[in-house]
Amino acid sequence: MLLILLVTLLSGAPSAHAIGGYLRWSFNSSNAYFPYNAPFAPAILRGNAPGAERVVTLNVNNEQWEVTALDIVSGQPVWNALFPGNAVDTYPSGVTTGTEFNHFKENPQNLAMIQMGPTIVALDGDTGAVSWQWQVPDNVTVTGMSSWGDTIALLAQGEPIQSPYFPTPTTPTVLYAIDAASGNTRWVQNATTILPQTQAEAATYAVECFVAGEDSLFYSRANKLAAVNKDGSVAWKTSVSLEGSVGTGQGANITHLIYIPRKDDADKPVSPRILANANNWSFQRFVLLSLNDTNSSAPATPLWRSRIPETAMENLFYTQPVVDPWTNRGMFYYWSNRTDWSTGSDIPSWKVMLVGRDLSNGLEMWTQTAIPVGLPSVFEGRVMVVTADGLVAMQGASGSTIWQIPGVPPTEYSYNVAPTFGNETGMLVASRCLGPAAPNLCMYSAFQPEGAAVRLSGPSMVSIAVALLAGVLCLAF
Repeated sequence: MLLILLVTLLSGAPSAHAIGGYLRWSFNSSNAYFPYNAPFAPAILRGNAPGAERVVTLNVNNEQWEVTALDIVSGQPVWNALFPGNAVDTYPSGVTTGTEFNHFKENPQNLAMIQMGPTIVALDGDTGAVSWQWQVPDNVTVTGMSSWGDTIALLAQGEPIQSPYFPTPTTPTVLYAIDAASGNTRWVQNATTILPQTQAEAATYAVECFVAGEDSLFYSRANKLAAVNKDGSVAWKTSVSLEGSVGTGQGANITHLIYIPRKDDADKPVSPRILANANNWSFQRFVLLSLNDTNSSAPATPLWRSRIPETAMENLFYTQPVVDPWTNRGMFYYWSNRTDWSTGSDIPSWKVMLVGRDLSNGLEMWTQTAIPVGLPSVFEGRVMVVTADGLVAMQGASGSTIWQIPGVPPTEYSYNVAPTFGNETGMLVASRCLGPAAPNLCMYSAFQPEGAAVRLSGPSMVSIAVALLAGVLCLAF
């Protein structure tokens, strides 16, 4: 029997019917180290068997870097991987599964990967044993890592010349395809042979992006986009019209690529798509591109282009947009820094808001004004994000609050969350713990498990307690 307290929020939330959340468990390590200042959420290993789901953290143990895998439901350590050498001599990347920002992607090898100095180390998700190591070549920096079926795709960029006017890389950008089982290099492609770089692009340091789909790897520079086959050959190239958007330099730039897999809708199947975002200091545009299911050499074609009204300026306040293709016709979400000149005054209005847009047509469906302290994350029709008021879980279609964890984060721009179903026991959200003394990892939930969890409520909440007795009670989330 479960005792559930329903809580009505009287202030500080978009919905008047939201309930409070619960702390399921916390990872209490005085040496816990989470690189949340980098764009990494806690890494979630889905596992290849029931009960094998893990959340993976990075910490320091006796002056050595250590990766720890925790059981999703209990928070108990499952394995530890200790790295040799003094921690102060090596600055690691965050732990990644290669599926961040695309939670619907697969990681079939169940790898937890981390770059330690010049070496990328892949750990077995079940045991923590080293599966393989890969040496990063000199004069390049790995800036992207993406799971690509049985392959790990890497984007490595050259070191730029130290000049504010001509920051042209001394070595070209390179794409690597790594065998996910062995760590052997399958192929290497110089990115300038895929998309030749113009003199103008070299002078303005054109932005480069990449993302892996099921069959192809997609790479962009400036406003050009290419698809690369599994064998390293180029399937197609195209230019994407961004309707006058400018980027880091004088030319147009795609700044984010998100791959959206095929949607097998019984009434109307939807082909795989790519959401491209062009973002800079004043304007941004989104372009949705459709991929050809039957002809892999046919370039992507635009379905729609979208931007806010001409009376306003907008840029992506917090970098990466996120996509949920399964909510109705699909939605995508991002933090917007918006300046509106339509007020009739010489002084424009300015505000930061979380925006939800319809993926099928690009139309803005809802906005919520808040102060961002982390990237939004989506899972099965729900949006989770940490703001200056705490962790909030919202309905993806409407933006209304379902539940929240009140608590002022002690630092800004460091709370990226990772949602999961927790071995199908219910919706869980992993985040850096909220509160003034919060160096550790916490797992929060909308529901209370039997005999565990701590109910979290704040001064803005007034409890209207209603005892609900049932043999099994599941709050939909």
